[in-house]
Amino acid sequence: MRSHVHAIWLAETGVSLGSRMTDVLDTAILDELGEELSLEVHPHLSAQLADPAARRRAAERAHAVLAELPGVDKPDSWWTEHWVDDTLQAAASQFDSACDRWRGLYRAALTEQREQNRRVLDNSTEPDARKLAQRRRMDAENQLRLLKNEDDEEQFSDFYSYRYFASEGKRETSPPQRRGSARTADIGTIGRRTSTAARSAAPSWAGRCPA
Repeated sequence: MRSHVHAIWLAETGVSLGSRMTDVLDTAILDELGEELSLEVHPHLSAQLADPAARRRAAERAHAVLAELPGVDKPDSWWTEHWVDDTLQAAASQFDSACDRWRGLYRAALTEQREQNRRVLDNSTEPDARKLAQRRRMDAENQLRLLKNEDDEEQFSDFYSYRYFASEGKRETSPPQRRGSARTADIGTIGRRTSTAARSAAPSWAGRCPA
């Protein structure tokens, strides 16, 4: 139910999540002093997500939708009169938190790329070690391209922005899966495409992908 309220709220904000996570998060390096990437939500999106008018419109729509559902007004139900407002009040923060898995994967891949590049350029690196570093640098760069969805703007990519947020919504409500499952796989093992059925899955955190 929370995912549907989030979808209503996101629609009311009018935000566009683009086709890749870099349309949502700022990946620019802050300065030449080696500071970490900010990876914050772009300011123009943050402003839209924080819009109180959007929350009010979303609350009206959500209450109208929930009023049509049986049982939500029962004393022993999960429902309370403040549930919608509380959910919407926390929505922007939860949206930001939903980006954390991508942030971690991106930082890890970037750190690996930088470290392997350092080894490649180090004159003291042995030839075999340099070849290994070159391969690992290439792997890290491939991971960065995958995370940034640079090679494929289609909706089937695992890191197409709307699909990423939908998967994060499902992740919040699903039990942990055993090691080696697709959900917990290392970024290097993530497939480039998913099935047609996955594209038409029910809306989760950010709702359906746009047509």
